Amino acid sequence: MENNMEQIVNGFLDDANDFINKSLSFMSIKGKSVNFPHNIIVMGAGGTSSWFAPKLTKIINDAFSKNLISNDGSTKFNIVYVDGDDIEEKNLIRQNFIANDITKNKAEVISTRYGSQFLPDISCGYINKYLFNGKYRKVKADVAEKFLDINHVNLFKNISRKDYLIINLIDNAKTRKDIHLTAMDARCAIVIDVANNEYNGQLTTSIYSKRTRELDSYKSFFYNTLSSQLDENDDVTVFSCADADSDATDQLFNANDMAASILSNYVNDWVVSGLLPYGRVDFVTGKNISVTRSNPFFDTAFITLGYYGPGNDNTTIALNQMQSDVGINEALPSDLYTYMHEQIESYKAKVLESLG
Repeated sequence: MENNMEQIVNGFLDDANDFINKSLSFMSIKGKSVNFPHNIIVMGAGGTSSWFAPKLTKIINDAFSKNLISNDGSTKFNIVYVDGDDIEEKNLIRQNFIANDITKNKAEVISTRYGSQFLPDISCGYINKYLFNGKYRKVKADVAEKFLDINHVNLFKNISRKDYLIINLIDNAKTRKDIHLTAMDARCAIVIDVANNEYNGQLTTSIYSKRTRELDSYKSFFYNTLSSQLDENDDVTVFSCADADSDATDQLFNANDMAASILSNYVNDWVVSGLLPYGRVDFVTGKNISVTRSNPFFDTAFITLGYYGPGNDNTTIALNQMQSDVGINEALPSDLYTYMHEQIESYKAKVLESLG
């Protein structure tokens, strides 16, 4: 069993090193941030997305004009919004739409409205359907016309390339899970999840590499920390946030606009510094407003293999779950723990040195 555990530890460390090297590869070189994703897929065009879209337009235009995103003409920069929902009057409460938009598709409205503001080298399109991964599930016949299989969408056929960023802003758990499964299969995609309710929410970052599927699942911070959100069974959420907003009078659009601002700050920091700035943000709006950020690997991923030491309750729970998933019941040997600790410290030093 120890050999299996050693293999898992070494695989995890390889994964951590791969993540850090990938992060460092985004470092700016002579004012140009190389390898920033040239294909941005925004899943969902409702509450958060409608407020995020104008911000994203400003960020990308500014980055291009300042040469912060590589633009040698050989690669087209694409932004695509995806949503099968149409705008209703109730959406006007917390979503960034106007009365004239009612009955129109959300993704089409956003793409048309803000796509026209992009610089010439940037294209902006839309898909007016919900997406699902037919490799893992089927959709019910009564809603099938609203869906497209990801595997049949040209946009996703080259997702194994390293220049894809998927921003998950949908409120349907099954589709959100499908996106992660697609990224996991591709082994190259970066997924940013943003979700909120009436008063609070979070942003999480997941990076999928060419490592084994099992290890990749532990590098997905959405799976690790928000797995309870993946149990929903509806293909299309019937009772949405917009329904709740019909009776809510104190919050209106605040949570969605704040989620959009936090996401914009994250993307902007990435563009400017060339580094993924952090892995998770938790926020609360209203009277108890607060924002807390954490580093993905140092605060979340390393705990999966006991980085904070034997005996820590959270570590024990996470480690036991990991061992159960891969069929190992023995504790992490002390020599492997020491080895892993030393390696992680060297990775941390490498990152801190790169940041000056």
